[in-house]
Amino acid sequence: MKSRFPLRRQLSERQRSILMYGGSGGLAGRGFLSEAEETAAWYEHRAALLKECGSARPHAYVKHELCQESPEWIRTAEELLGRGLVNPEVQATAERASVTLAPDQPADLHLEFATADSVRALNLPAPYLEAALREFGHAQAYHTHRARPALIEKYQRIGAAIREVLRETIIILVKKETKHAN
Repeated sequence: MKSRFPLRRQLSERQRSILMYGGSGGLAGRGFLSEAEETAAWYEHRAALLKECGSARPHAYVKHELCQESPEWIRTAEELLGRGLVNPEVQATAERASVTLAPDQPADLHLEFATADSVRALNLPAPYLEAALREFGHAQAYHTHRARPALIEKYQRIGAAIREVLRETIIILVKKETKHAN
């Protein structure tokens, strides 16, 4: 069903990405000129973004409606890991459930993200790259907690490759938006 109130402005791909997935780890190009503009865009596009997410919630929902920078479960997990309060049984369960967290993961796991060239070849849009960057960042933090130097280094390399491609993608998007604005 169409809204009786047409949207006053279109979201750029970068702005939509920020509302859906949050910032991008310090990459340039916030997409909004101010927090007020971001908040206004969230409330203006809220219904469409919530519908798109199904039962999940976009980053902007957590930020603007729950007044939290990250979902509670992420902060809780990070706090428990940081304090060493996740027992070995829970760690073993997590490692069985996610091969990315396993100490004996295959050497070619996530090979498609190993270099900036291999990431470029995937031709993924910015929101998917940002989600992958967050996932691999959590894996790096987990392996840091478990003191696994080879896996820490692996996920640092993957993160660097994704960040490089994200920077390029954002520059391209900004150039397209600038060109269309003129």
